[in-house]
Amino acid sequence: MHSLKIFFLFTFPLFAIWLLSGLETYSQDKQPIFSQPKDEPVYFAESWKKGSRQIEPQKIIIKLDWHNPKHEAYIKDALGTYLYRLEIRPSPSKGEREFWILDLKLIDDDYPLLVTRRTDGPLGNLEDYLGWLYPVKDYNPRGSGLFKMPLSAKRVVKIEGFYCVIQVKSYKFSPEKNHILDSIEVEVEFTNSYKLGWRRI
Repeated sequence: MHSLKIFFLFTFPLFAIWLLSGLETYSQDKQPIFSQPKDEPVYFAESWKKGSRQIEPQKIIIKLDWHNPKHEAYIKDALGTYLYRLEIRPSPSKGEREFWILDLKLIDDDYPLLVTRRTDGPLGNLEDYLGWLYPVKDYNPRGSGLFKMPLSAKRVVKIEGFYCVIQVKSYKFSPEKNHILDSIEVEVEFTNSYKLGWRRI
């Protein structure tokens, strides 16, 4: 019995080391399959505004509620010139407000840059509404247009030679009406390079 205790005393630490190393290898090899959270969908579009002009890289965090419903900021290009105007406004503009719309425009031109074509007619494609922060909780394949795009989804729009990346970080629904946003926090990033992986559109 004494020899058996000595055997376990010396062999158990070796067994434990082997087991832990095996678990570490298993974790490194298998984690991407079983444990890695699924990536959020990315919605991508190219603006009607083509060119090679680049932007001054920056990130802007915007927090809004119905007591502070609007935000406006002027954005520089890579040469340091203020050329763009970023704005978030409530919608609808009158009556009971439900959600927010984010737009990027040239300072001297009021037409939105976050759409795929410049037209006097209606814009019917989903990629023309990536700046509409509509309160959809989950991806809805049966929905139409922006009604299928979750609010938490990352939206990327290529404009000239840069990218505008929009990501809702948090939001809260109205306690009285669950289809109306009460507050929202949005991160807007301007970057000259973006590695676009899997995307839904």
